[in-house]
Amino acid sequence: MVEYIPPEVYHMPRNRSAPTEFEVQATAFHLLKEAGYRVRGEYRLMNPHHDPARPTCASNRKSARFDLVILNDDDEMVLVIETKSNSRTYPKKMALYQEISGVPALFVANMTQALMVVEKVRGKV
Repeated sequence: MVEYIPPEVYHMPRNRSAPTEFEVQATAFHLLKEAGYRVRGEYRLMNPHHDPARPTCASNRKSARFDLVILNDDDEMVLVIETKSNSRTYPKKMALYQEISGVPALFVANMTQALMVVEKVRGKV
């Protein structure tokens, strides 16, 4: 039996008209595909720096999952794109993504930036 959970019980965004993180990511994905980039979503990469002898921490995870990645013709990552639905900054997380992936990372913080993602990517790829 499925339990009914009233809407006031689960989390709702403060501003219901604001785009969600998924909508920001989907917009960026669509625009990059439309511009001819080989883009993949929810891309998992095994961490080449993983050391089983070390305690598990952010930089020693077995794998990482990136919101979006751009691949070259040889299926190698050339850019990691992390999306968020608001304009908080994540400099430590972006540095970690660059360390694990070995490629530049781009932060798309809101829908306005998602709409400009192709121009941002041109400067990185």
